[in-house]
Amino acid sequence: YKRQGYLQWGWALRRQGQNEEAQLQMAQAWELARLAGRRQVEADSLRSLGVAFDKDGYPDQANNYYKQALELYRQIGDRRGEGRALSGLGNLANKALDFEKAREYYRRNLAIAEEIGDRSGEGWACWWLGSVCHQAGDYEEAMEYYRRSLAVRREIGDQQAVALTLTHLGRTAQFQGKFDEARSYCQEALDLYQALGDLSGIAWGFWWLAGICHPQADLVAARHAYTTSIPLMEIFRASASCSSSSTSTIVP
Repeated sequence: YKRQGYLQWGWALRRQGQNEEAQLQMAQAWELARLAGRRQVEADSLRSLGVAFDKDGYPDQANNYYKQALELYRQIGDRRGEGRALSGLGNLANKALDFEKAREYYRRNLAIAEEIGDRSGEGWACWWLGSVCHQAGDYEEAMEYYRRSLAVRREIGDQQAVALTLTHLGRTAQFQGKFDEARSYCQEALDLYQALGDLSGIAWGFWWLAGICHPQADLVAARHAYTTSIPLMEIFRASASCSSSSTSTIVP
């Protein structure tokens, strides 16, 4: 329990913006688990360190932690953990613009998700494959993966993820010059974000919609979307800042 406590407290510290202290807590969880022979906690701690170092801008360290976690997950037979470690490695490769390596990691993650029946993991794997295909300029393949991700997410009822996927379908359709299709996807995403009360999603939804309306020469709709988006983004940033401040006094 103490080992898990260090790990959970590390994530709580990250939510407060105390990233260096969070890394120390996660490293403590890893060391205690290693010494006690608790291999599941050790693997989870290594993957958490990979996530943390990735987010903090240390890709080499993150890569090392993810690979250690991947090997340990394989040894203990944790297929879901293995898939998550592969996804983390894919994200690192994606950020480094090594799109082929990213696709390889994501495809392996997708194969595991399909094998173990992890529908949420399958939805994310398809989404990441869509993202890397988009960045590589393979827009039709990106659309195929995004549509597959959308179908899975609708099936499992993950509305937040549905809205995210619709947005990216819209963006990719826009890059293909399919502006009517792009507008339809982005409008559907915006409607869903509004139904969910997601302020950040609403703000970005209007922003992307404006970017689609402008090349269609629908300047009235573009102006409305931009002028709606900007103040919402300011409200969201202020709200996020207040939320961060309000949690700074939390103690273990």
